[in-house]
Amino acid sequence: MEVAQIFTCECSKRTYPSNQSLKAHRRTKMHHNWENGRELRILKKDMTIRDNTILKLEGRVDTLLDLNNELLTHIRELKQASSLP
Repeated sequence: MEVAQIFTCECSKRTYPSNQSLKAHRRTKMHHNWENGRELRILKKDMTIRDNTILKLEGRVDTLLDLNNELLTHIRELKQASSLP
């Protein structure tokens, strides 16, 4: 049984006979375009996740503010009721 090391690039799933040829491929315009596109997709995905988190937290803040206002109103009503003769 023979053991061989395989050099594969993620952009094209192509295999290369040596690490040197893979490095040469990584310097090509095609590979650089793929890397830039990949980086852009990752950044967009991360930005969407952060935007969704921000919207979720803003919703929680609004809910907590509403609940706080209701509690304050209820406390005022209780104080007024207890101060009546």
